[in-house]
Amino acid sequence: MRAIAGLYLALAAFWFYAAFNDKYRDAGILTAILFAGGLAAGRCVSLIGDGQPALVLLIYGVMEFAVVLVGLWVFRLPQR
Repeated sequence: MRAIAGLYLALAAFWFYAAFNDKYRDAGILTAILFAGGLAAGRCVSLIGDGQPALVLLIYGVMEFAVVLVGLWVFRLPQR
């Protein structure tokens, strides 16, 4: 559990840095898309394998999928 939490904190620190550094902004957006997409895909596999989870976990899955869609939209915006 600690290793995964450390990975989450490291990614969050990178996203924060990328938000204020133009050089890493695209990489930050892409890693956020991959991160949320991986979580959403895992939830879909779990939904198929384990059945319907609690409502709150379904809401999390919808939110993760929304992050992917918004991230793709932001990534495709013209550069300033």
